[in-house]
Amino acid sequence: MICQLMYSKTNRFFEFNKKRREQGRVPIPCVWPECTGHAMAREIPPSKNRNYTSYRVEAGHLAGIVRYPICELHREIIYAAFGERAKLNGIKAIINGQNEEESSRVGGPLARLVIFNKTKGCCAHCNTAMKFTERWHADHRVPLFKGGLTKFSNMQPLCVSCHREKSREEKREANLLRYGDQRSWASRHQLAQTVCALRSEVARLKSILAHYICEEEGAG
Repeated sequence: MICQLMYSKTNRFFEFNKKRREQGRVPIPCVWPECTGHAMAREIPPSKNRNYTSYRVEAGHLAGIVRYPICELHREIIYAAFGERAKLNGIKAIINGQNEEESSRVGGPLARLVIFNKTKGCCAHCNTAMKFTERWHADHRVPLFKGGLTKFSNMQPLCVSCHREKSREEKREANLLRYGDQRSWASRHQLAQTVCALRSEVARLKSILAHYICEEEGAG
């Protein structure tokens, strides 16, 4: 009888705390780029030690105060990639990257996960399924030499072979823009032929110049 009474009180205590925690919770838009989901959270206004608005989110493993709420779908994606101890506030690099006047930091694990998830883990060119833990590249859709920025909207995941081919074409185009019509070669073989022809022309001009010098010395 005593055990049943204690069990009943414990249940009522947890139910009371649950209802109290749920009070004031409203759907907050998920900060994941291009996400339309929401996270249920209670807004916490700025304080003396914290000059920004934070949120108390209680859902699954993400129980506590966070600055950037993430919906349940993307929380599960993060936990699947990095485990349940992942630091979700690493999303800050993504938030800062939304400003078009600044560049994003795309080298962090969470930032790379966002880029990888843009195509559901497939290569943006050949549509080959990739694994996040294997080798792949975060590529600029619009190259930097064309004015592209390191923004999440300009990043895409590519497999190694597609990135190598794309980089080869971009380097060729960048060289054409850099040298313009002054460069008459497009390969090392053509470059060697051009150098050989120029050396022959220099040798011919030197011989002509030497001949004129000898005639002037003989006339003098």
